[in-house]
Amino acid sequence: MMMQLKFKKEHAIRALRLSIALIIGFIISWLAKLPYSVWTLVTIVVVLFDQSTVGGTLQRGFLRIIATVISALIGFLILFVFHDNNYVNTIAILLVTFIYAYLFIDTKQSYIGILGSVTLIMILAFGASGNNLQAPIFRGATIVIGVVIAILTMLLFYPQYAKNNIITFMGEMINQLEEMVKLFTDKDMPLEVVHENFNRIENKYITDIIKLNRLIDEIRFETKSLTINKQYQLIVLQLRRIHRLLAILIYHIPNAEIRFNSGLTQRLEQLSTLFNQTYSQFIRHDFNFKTPEFENFVFDISTTNATSNNHETIFIHTLINHLMNESTILVMQLTGLNRNKV
Repeated sequence: MMMQLKFKKEHAIRALRLSIALIIGFIISWLAKLPYSVWTLVTIVVVLFDQSTVGGTLQRGFLRIIATVISALIGFLILFVFHDNNYVNTIAILLVTFIYAYLFIDTKQSYIGILGSVTLIMILAFGASGNNLQAPIFRGATIVIGVVIAILTMLLFYPQYAKNNIITFMGEMINQLEEMVKLFTDKDMPLEVVHENFNRIENKYITDIIKLNRLIDEIRFETKSLTINKQYQLIVLQLRRIHRLLAILIYHIPNAEIRFNSGLTQRLEQLSTLFNQTYSQFIRHDFNFKTPEFENFVFDISTTNATSNNHETIFIHTLINHLMNESTILVMQLTGLNRNKV
């Protein structure tokens, strides 16, 4: 079966950006005639290929330079002092790679360990013949040139910012919350189908949470405002809390009496309306959610069925109250984005 290709504008921009950066790299390498200039091209590909935002490119480039500078300095000192002794080179590679692995495995800076190890291996194992001290110097210089080309190309050719992607993902997740609530209130949908559809939406929701956390890391390189970064983190935490409450309600304890309880259904429909209205404003980047509809709903969360003898029903009422409280907090946090002019 032939793979069907669908045109994706974002992918086309990224591919064209990478191609332009490589052309610039070829031209600079040809004009400068620096040794090891192939590493300029390799670095451009490594930095730009899987980075879609300015923040991600700056982060990757920054880590690449750190790894290169550290390993180039280590390589230069070893070659200068021990004159390309194969035994010393081997021990140095093993020792430094061990240190890189110990410090950076399973961390957000693991890229430093990977590239630092590779750079030192290339300098001492393949680039040092005859005590060639040019290897660490020019290899480091060509890599820095590649990083600079990659960053400038990202900044000048259709720059894409992490903050814009964050807004897009948050909007999609609010829409997914609405879909989750609608599943529970759809009386014509069998419970098995509710669970199946919920699992589908939940998988996408969890994937988006992971992407959001990555984008929040990247936005630190796009803005100096710690307040904005912290605010994004709080919103993501709130989205996770609401999802957990909905998962309990929809997947773990639903039964016919609860699903078709008119009072509960009415409140959940109000919650669905809140998510729908929030999403509609969100995609317009209109974060002023203090409309009369929101005011009337958001603070109308005190009604519970505490006189009921059905403990499960009381629990569900309490759960929905928590849902509405957490959704209220989410709306207020999103309104804060408007005050910070995101």
